[in-house]
Amino acid sequence: MKVLTIKPPQVKTEPEDRPEKCPHCGSIYLHRHGYSTKPVKDHEVKQVVTVRYKCAQCNRTFRHYPSGVTRADQSQRLIVLAAVAWALGLSTRSIQWIFDKFGAGIGKSTVLRDVRTVAEQLKTQLKKRKVRVLGLDGTLVKIRGQEHGIIIALDPGSGQPVGIAMVSEHDVKALLDWLEPLVKAFGVEVIVTDELPTYNLVARALDLRQAHCRFHLKRRVGRLIKNFESELGEQVKPLLDEVRQIIDELPQDGGKRLLRLGLKIKARFDPSKEVQDPLYRLKQFILRLSQQWAKYRLWLVEPGVPSTNNRTEHAIGKLKMRARTVRGFKTFAGVESALFLTCARLG
Repeated sequence: MKVLTIKPPQVKTEPEDRPEKCPHCGSIYLHRHGYSTKPVKDHEVKQVVTVRYKCAQCNRTFRHYPSGVTRADQSQRLIVLAAVAWALGLSTRSIQWIFDKFGAGIGKSTVLRDVRTVAEQLKTQLKKRKVRVLGLDGTLVKIRGQEHGIIIALDPGSGQPVGIAMVSEHDVKALLDWLEPLVKAFGVEVIVTDELPTYNLVARALDLRQAHCRFHLKRRVGRLIKNFESELGEQVKPLLDEVRQIIDELPQDGGKRLLRLGLKIKARFDPSKEVQDPLYRLKQFILRLSQQWAKYRLWLVEPGVPSTNNRTEHAIGKLKMRARTVRGFKTFAGVESALFLTCARLG
């Protein structure tokens, strides 16, 4: 999927074409019914000519505007520029001041409306596309000073967000309710996630293939191996070295090799203990790795599946950076707009 691009429209001073049909009845029989001028808020064009047309069928009149101009006071170009300036980190007060200097003064509330308008246009572009592989990740954002869990769905091939919801990544039901229509709409077949158990349940419920992020895997395994080395000492070092080598190389038979290593450990569950012995925990750790082996190496056998979920985390990073510059968000709509605008490209 190509990256979504924000293109500032060109603004013409007068129409260069004629309408194809009447907006009221759809008739193609139209004739000109006069001209008028319209003041426009734009950094270059201040006034445009509009042409009035009359429909021969319903006798109603309507205005035909030049390219880049609508019934709104602002030009479409100014709307895009206001949204882009906000996405780049400027406050609504700064945007208001800058546009005033160029003779295109707009209020702070207008800037926020422009931001939402362009974000909705980007979302509309997405509805016509297919996303076979979807990256999922959750984070916390502040809305009116309160932290809320959100989940982001992103196309890892282009880095373009596909959806966002105010849903905790630990809430299986809420996650399913939001993700199921998204999967159907975009034709998703594979999800790329970290190793949170919630995502395993979601993938199984929606009949999706799942790939685990290689970065998260190596980081988690590295930390656990260090902990086991400090708890169990030199007696398990050869075993842990072999586990580390299998994780680094990701061989096709790695799952079977891990299973054999886990079964060799002579440790049993003790129901009388709240915390099991380190040796038993090591055994369970290795057995869980073997069970998830196909997910760890899916990117090696499935075209288009990335080895990591870094693109999704980069999008979250951009969102959090924008949150700091605006000192938090006031509404979820602001969070959504920030995500789509900061990940789009200006062209």
